[in-house]
Amino acid sequence: MNQLVQVNNGQVVVSSRQVADNFGKNHRDVLESVREILRSAGNSATPMFYETIYEHPQNKQQYPEYLMNRDGFTLLAMGFTGSEAMQWKIKYIQAFNEMEKQLNVPVTNNNFNQIYKIIRALSSAPKANLPYVVKAVELQYPGIFDGIEQPNDNQKIKHCNHPTDNSAVRTTILKFLDENNVLGIATNQAYADYLDFCKTERLNPTNNIHFSRQVTSILDIQVASKKINGKKYRMFISK
Repeated sequence: MNQLVQVNNGQVVVSSRQVADNFGKNHRDVLESVREILRSAGNSATPMFYETIYEHPQNKQQYPEYLMNRDGFTLLAMGFTGSEAMQWKIKYIQAFNEMEKQLNVPVTNNNFNQIYKIIRALSSAPKANLPYVVKAVELQYPGIFDGIEQPNDNQKIKHCNHPTDNSAVRTTILKFLDENNVLGIATNQAYADYLDFCKTERLNPTNNIHFSRQVTSILDIQVASKKINGKKYRMFISK
């Protein structure tokens, strides 16, 4: 059941491709339906959908797709009719419910101690890897670090911040990256998400160029041009 949905950045989501397959739709038509929702609903629907790309297993070309949360799926599926579509709607509702229950499993002292030991054991790893470890733990056990006393100075796990760069701009970008995945995302889309984040958090953003430089430095990734559907995009990708 839970194979119908996945977890992305702490949210239970489903891909537009999977929706198209299960509901017997052409993926191009599903993409257009999502875009029509975004055009019609404006900013109110933006948090429900996340545009990304995938690589086709046969031709190795990259194409766009959307990840959508429960609310986004509900809006999209409203337009799907028929008895078979209704059965799939019920299956997806059950899958969302199941996965959301799993994400809300209470944190106990036992599993916290186990997780903390894992993180401590990895403290000798390169600093750039630690945020990914912490984020993976938080995705598995949401809220695990909320309200927990911080370790003392000789136990504290350092963020992957550069020791000589403690600027407010870099701190803001670090906060943004803690909540947002940029790998495989177009740089202009990532920057637009960053601007929205700064607006919501009432923080001062930097310019696009400096943002991209900071992101590649913090995550040790690179920017490269890729063609998607004949159009060239500058993307954040792994080295």
